[in-house]
Amino acid sequence: NDWTTYQCYAKLIVVEGQWLEAGEPVLYHPSQYRYIVAFFHGLFGPSAFSQRLSDIWFTLGTAIILIHLATRFGLSAFTTVLTSLLFLSVAVGELTHIGDGLAEYAAMFFIMFAGWILSKGSTNYIRVLVAGVFATLGVWLHLDRIGVAGGIACLLINSKEETLSFAWNNFFQEVRSSWKFFAAYLSILGLGLLAIILRNGFVGGHFGFVGPGHPNFSGDLLWSNWYLLLTGTPWPNFPIDTL
Repeated sequence: NDWTTYQCYAKLIVVEGQWLEAGEPVLYHPSQYRYIVAFFHGLFGPSAFSQRLSDIWFTLGTAIILIHLATRFGLSAFTTVLTSLLFLSVAVGELTHIGDGLAEYAAMFFIMFAGWILSKGSTNYIRVLVAGVFATLGVWLHLDRIGVAGGIACLLINSKEETLSFAWNNFFQEVRSSWKFFAAYLSILGLGLLAIILRNGFVGGHFGFVGPGHPNFSGDLLWSNWYLLLTGTPWPNFPIDTL
């Protein structure tokens, strides 16, 4: 399972020093959550308590960010609290998943944190760069979150002092006026995906998101890979479950 897999990779990173290879010359398990696990073991030793606890903190952190964003968008206090509670009920789901070492909690936190950065005050390239880095970290933790990370760029349309209604009524105008920020942010995400391809190529000799024979990815740069990343559904299936 995921828990055992990440523990094994973390051991290879911390104990055997495989910081780049990390147990896989060509990624078969594309999530880089193994480095989060290695970080906790490097700080706190062989105990997995800190990693299990991090699932709770990542989930609560994401809920707090949702409250901030809802307040930023002018939602009522009742709707804000309801939104956060709805997220917690969905994220927690079966309580047995909390602490199981799943990458989803950390990935969503990093991406939502990027959204929080973009929504704070006036936009500049430093803010966009930092947000892009955190969003890329989230994508590295869970590749099929690339659609969410890209959608976070829409928070750039409300980066000025106008009201929310003004921003949405002039959406395309805002996009045109801030296209350089959009391009910078999306370029950082693109470079993050390129880094995975180059890592596999130079370390394992295969330029692709994952190695050949993966049950979901084709192992190369075909359209089906991008479709799966953006929709969470293998081509040519329609992503009804994702919607």
